[in-house]
Amino acid sequence: MKNILYVSLAFILFSACNRPNIGIRNQTLSNHSWKMTEDEENGVEIALRPCDLDKEYYFYGTFNGTVFEGPEVCDSITIVNPDGTTSVEAPQELDFTWSVTGDQRYILLKGFGTPDYDPEWQIISMDDHSFHIKGIDHRDGGTVTYYKTFVAVKNL
Repeated sequence: MKNILYVSLAFILFSACNRPNIGIRNQTLSNHSWKMTEDEENGVEIALRPCDLDKEYYFYGTFNGTVFEGPEVCDSITIVNPDGTTSVEAPQELDFTWSVTGDQRYILLKGFGTPDYDPEWQIISMDDHSFHIKGIDHRDGGTVTYYKTFVAVKNL
């Protein structure tokens, strides 16, 4: 009888240790701003451009988020003015919404950079200093599996 009690207690403790604490990942994301430090697509490391390295990602506790461009801007938009001339604008911030699934395994993003881009990031690992995700995109007639690593920059 005593052995059954010990085995049951060990099972309960082991199960509790392997399950992410609900709400912790939401808090971890919203307690810091983040910068991407590593990017890999289909097993190939992607060299980050200076404009990628100076972007800062904010996941606010309201489940809104913003990517702030640093001095180096990656993407610009060509606008045709009413008089037919063109101008180039570089957005300094990109807004999105986000959530973490109830099982704490995925970060769901909506309107991430463009209105129709809604990636799902599987959380590979996360702590107060960094997080590592896996995502899958369908583009150019194929499937791209990517991994990204972000590091905490500022405490909020």
